[in-house]
Amino acid sequence: MTKGTVMQAEDVDQFPEEVRNQSTEALKRLRDADLTKPVDVQVDDQEPITLPPVVLSLLAEVLAKVAADQPVSIVTPDTIFTTQQAAEVLNVSRPYVVKLIAEGELPATKVGRHRRIKASDLEEYRRKQYAASRAASRAMADLTADWEQDD
Repeated sequence: MTKGTVMQAEDVDQFPEEVRNQSTEALKRLRDADLTKPVDVQVDDQEPITLPPVVLSLLAEVLAKVAADQPVSIVTPDTIFTTQQAAEVLNVSRPYVVKLIAEGELPATKVGRHRRIKASDLEEYRRKQYAASRAASRAMADLTADWEQDD
């Protein structure tokens, strides 16, 4: 039922040392490059491929994860998550995700008795939560500064 591209952490237990070393070296070379301009990459004896800056920054993120032997997940906006998968992404419980859906905080569709959440909706929810958290932190900092001025 899942559409889109998703690579789960359990798909790769551990990256081989050679792959980690190659990723580390490639990451060093990418960091030395001007990533505001396209870069030509040559594969074997084929014609070079031009990679745009946005792709280079994504590639650098993937290389950093592989070099650190961390799982890599690629999720497209049209990927569909179950409530359990959404809970894992948000680092909350599945019942909490169901509650968010019931309260209209997180859009979802029903497939039979099951709820499904689009990755784009999940990312939008995370973005809003992050913005709210930042605003609350700023408010607390302002309040603390006001208290300090009163002393």
